[in-house]
Amino acid sequence: MKTKRKIKLIEVIGDSALGGGPKHILGLLSGINRESFECTLICPEGYLNDEARKLTRLDIKNLEFKSKYDLISAYALHRLIDKIRAESKDPFGPVIIHLHGPRAGFLGRILKVHGAKYIYTEHIFDYGYRIRNPINHYLQKMLLSRLNQKTDLIIAVSNSVKEYLVENKMADPERTTVIPNGIEKLISDKAKTEANQKPVIGAIGQLNERKGFRYLVEAMPAILEKIPSVKLEIIGEGGDRKRLESIIRKLKLEGQVKLLGRKTEADKYLKEWDLLIVPSLNEPFGIVALEGLSAGIPVIASSVGGLKDIIENNESGELIKPADTKALAEAIVSVLNDKRKYEKYAKNGLKRANEFLWSDISREYEPVFTNLIGK
Repeated sequence: MKTKRKIKLIEVIGDSALGGGPKHILGLLSGINRESFECTLICPEGYLNDEARKLTRLDIKNLEFKSKYDLISAYALHRLIDKIRAESKDPFGPVIIHLHGPRAGFLGRILKVHGAKYIYTEHIFDYGYRIRNPINHYLQKMLLSRLNQKTDLIIAVSNSVKEYLVENKMADPERTTVIPNGIEKLISDKAKTEANQKPVIGAIGQLNERKGFRYLVEAMPAILEKIPSVKLEIIGEGGDRKRLESIIRKLKLEGQVKLLGRKTEADKYLKEWDLLIVPSLNEPFGIVALEGLSAGIPVIASSVGGLKDIIENNESGELIKPADTKALAEAIVSVLNDKRKYEKYAKNGLKRANEFLWSDISREYEPVFTNLIGK
């Protein structure tokens, strides 16, 4: 009987810092069937590299990508993939090169390995994504479009991302599919039943304009009028920190709003908070919303991008118009003051989060990969 050949799956990313792309790769590699796939990860040193080394039956190669136009890295990546194939037990077996992010997405497809199938997962481009320099934005879209036309499959992390790619002719709809991000586990095994007497609302993300934290801070005076004991904690760092600190001082919120900086154990805070707020102006996916749902707390988020795929409005949370301070304040007060609504969102949100476990989502990739090799 002929033995089924394993597929060599080579995951490539140019960013190893804690973030959506690296978390995506960890989730995929933690759950995919090693009996069918021989897995290799190519990435720089950093968070992803360290966490991936905890996984079994995974070969890891380190490669630094200085920029998405670093042609030296493109040649180095091409040579490294050739070496991985040559050293494998089945050098002429099927190969899939799965690229993530602009750097790997550009450099990995400039020089293509003969006989390999190429997949690119788009994590960032949707309707709200903009590069500040309009020339760079146009060039990046144009280059991505040309590379995507020559790629075997494009995976979008949300319906919003797919719609944007197709509408802007950056991807062929027939060769583009949606597979969402996921979470490794549920943070809580049961939903909270009510908010604390002194409720704490929280938010997590990089302190930048896109995350919309200024609107959350600016909503606090209206929230405090209705619930004087409420506190706000924000986890994250970034270029908007000074502006947020200035807004906090201007509104005299020093006692009610805390910028906690970077925290490696965000799970601990999610368990302590009563609400998670995701006030993003754009969000291709929104994994932090999933993490909030998985902690058994209600989530209020902007009705943008992938957040609309995660939260079922008025069922597992609430979606509001982005950059609308009044609507944000009203939604927060309403959920905290309505025990029945609070319990409903917490319970349904936990069920919703259970639909996004990597143990299940990683299995969605397997027929996609297998079918691609069969073409």
